[in-house]
Amino acid sequence: MASYWNIPILSAGALASGFGTKKAEYTHLTRVSPAYSKMGEAFGAMFKHFSWKRAVLIYQEDKERNCFFSIEGVYAVLEAEGYHTITLAFDLRHPMEIEEIIKSIQESDGIVVMCAASNDIRDIMLAAHRRRMTNGDYIFFNIELFNSTSYGNGSWKRGDKYDTEAKQAYAALKTVTLLRSVKPEFERFSMEVNRSLQKQGVSGEDDSVNMFVEGFHDALLLYALALHEVLKNGYSKKDGDKIVQHMWNRTFEGIAGQVSIDENGDRDGDFSVIAITDPEAGTHKVRGEGMVPACLKCHALIQCKMRQSVRLEHVICMPRYSTDKPHS
Repeated sequence: MASYWNIPILSAGALASGFGTKKAEYTHLTRVSPAYSKMGEAFGAMFKHFSWKRAVLIYQEDKERNCFFSIEGVYAVLEAEGYHTITLAFDLRHPMEIEEIIKSIQESDGIVVMCAASNDIRDIMLAAHRRRMTNGDYIFFNIELFNSTSYGNGSWKRGDKYDTEAKQAYAALKTVTLLRSVKPEFERFSMEVNRSLQKQGVSGEDDSVNMFVEGFHDALLLYALALHEVLKNGYSKKDGDKIVQHMWNRTFEGIAGQVSIDENGDRDGDFSVIAITDPEAGTHKVRGEGMVPACLKCHALIQCKMRQSVRLEHVICMPRYSTDKPHS
């Protein structure tokens, strides 16, 4: 409809891979939050650099299907680049078959990428640890893009008798999440949003502004910039295709930092890899951060310019997966 009426559409959602095909009905769609496929590109860069060949993709079927679409983004990229993948799904309405999941991981001999509620991630990691799968032979990733309280806080600690064991297991787990901005402007923006919500009698479970709120802010800014340029060039606000052209393939300063919209009208992702840096305390720290596809463009080089020039090994900061065993 928007394409027919020549109306620009900006969205902080529409993250699923299907919205990335712009030639037909989504010709006027600009996505101002990183799509799941951008996270897939980040995994694709890691797989290529570390010569990984196989992946086990595990996701939980939830009401909004966030995990399904997250894993779909990873699956689409890895499959397109020729990597062997196995996908496992489990449902909240049925008991999770931990034994079946662990068996599949062992048989696949691949990198494990998971998206599920934090309690279920903990159960999987505990089961893997008890089978001596957290000693470096396997690499586990957990996707937690939204840091949503519905998925828990992502920590190993629960105050139960399994905490010590879980802390040891989580030393083998890397969490992929969106990079949180430290810009003073973003902090002020977050406080203003939360104050506004409180005045309306709305209290969130998390005081941080998520990617959708940030995306809507940057969408308005991007539209204003593009409209100004279009009007300056003698066109009108009804020239939707011209406005779209001025929004795509450009970079501007958003509320949380630099925003890059690619030639397909999709925002490049900015992700962090979080890992336990103190095994005794079990505390986490961001071990790597960077924009995608900037890393893809230079993954063949030792130097990888993301937010700064750093060695890719330091960005990812994990052991190389063994390639001694045969992979297909």
